[in-house]
Amino acid sequence: MTRVDDLEALRQQLAHAEKQIATEDGLNHLRDGLALLEDLVDSDDGDRQRVARNIGQTYATRIYEQIAAELAADKNGPEPLLEQLFAVIRALDDGPFELPAESREIKIGVVKRLIDRYYEGHPQSVKDAAFAQLDAMTRGDGGR
Repeated sequence: MTRVDDLEALRQQLAHAEKQIATEDGLNHLRDGLALLEDLVDSDDGDRQRVARNIGQTYATRIYEQIAAELAADKNGPEPLLEQLFAVIRALDDGPFELPAESREIKIGVVKRLIDRYYEGHPQSVKDAAFAQLDAMTRGDGGR
């Protein structure tokens, strides 16, 4: 692959991921794109590293915006969708770029929704304990 081709391949993988983020295929494109991004960042070319990181950061921001919109649009999102969104977030956590400032709150929002689903039908005290555990885990985690 030429130098321009691999940057274009990165854009294509991440664009496919963005369009299909709520699907397993979208997650696979994201993972493939992030693997390609890692290769580009590991190159000896500082300009290519910078461009690759910028591409990754741009798509991460756009994907997080989609996740936030999904959370806002559907207060009762189904468990499989929430699990998919959490898998996407976890994949982005390992990317070699800065996450958007709101990423931490979006991630916590997805996990809170998952707790609501997983503990449906359980006593409120059990659900409250899970939320307390989440709160303890997220205090001071640096945003990732």
